[in-house]
Amino acid sequence: MSKFAENLVRDLWDGLHCKCEETANPSICEVVEAIDALDADQRTMITLFGPNGEHLVVGGGNGQYVCFISTSDDELWNLKDEHAVCENPVLLNVGGQQGDYLPKNVVDRDMIVQAATEFFDGGRRANSLGWERQN
Repeated sequence: MSKFAENLVRDLWDGLHCKCEETANPSICEVVEAIDALDADQRTMITLFGPNGEHLVVGGGNGQYVCFISTSDDELWNLKDEHAVCENPVLLNVGGQQGDYLPKNVVDRDMIVQAATEFFDGGRRANSLGWERQN
């Protein structure tokens, strides 16, 4: 079975300037390395692209991540931690900009790697994780 993900894009910030780094036909090891490199400072976001415009975005770093999937029919799905109890917004740097995120949408590395692996392999949302559709 061939992998689904065709392209990996990573950001690299130097002050206000961003350089995007692309890897065509990445391996799952390269994807996990890109996730582990996220530091919510210089590296704040990665995007995995599928063949029909679908993509998975991971942002943040240092153990606090947000993730969403955009499908080929333009549905957006946010990954969520169904066990989150905190109600205070979480400040994260994603895409070079700080923003407040709902605690239920801030997840750990294990959830991110699981979501990225499932998307990488077949362009799917991992059924074992919680997702909510954006309106």
